[in-house]
Amino acid sequence: MGNGSEPPPDCTGSACGYGIAGGQAGCQSGDGSCWSARLVDARESDFHPADLQNATRQIQTILDSITPPREGLKLSFIHTRMGSILAWVNHGGTPTAGTITSANTDAEIAEALGLIQGAEQTAEAY
Repeated sequence: MGNGSEPPPDCTGSACGYGIAGGQAGCQSGDGSCWSARLVDARESDFHPADLQNATRQIQTILDSITPPREGLKLSFIHTRMGSILAWVNHGGTPTAGTITSANTDAEIAEALGLIQGAEQTAEAY
């Protein structure tokens, strides 16, 4: 899902946003709501102590062990006002009418993504 401009190859910047249409997730130029599922190491600090370093490495090991279900999809974090999910995303597709994006309501996003707690939660809950 794209609007004519190509997202970064790994979609690791704020130039990418998700779009959900026809039960498929895509990434288009946007608002930073879609990121490649990659965590990075950082030196130990007050805000990133040893236990978070360890958790980061363990989570990345899990992410690295996941095999794509189909060619052309990338494991990505889709960020919503209700929280984030992992999803297989087609980076660089074409948007269609009715595409659900982060600009939609929480209820519409929850339905499109199949969020279990979805529609009852709003940004105000956090």
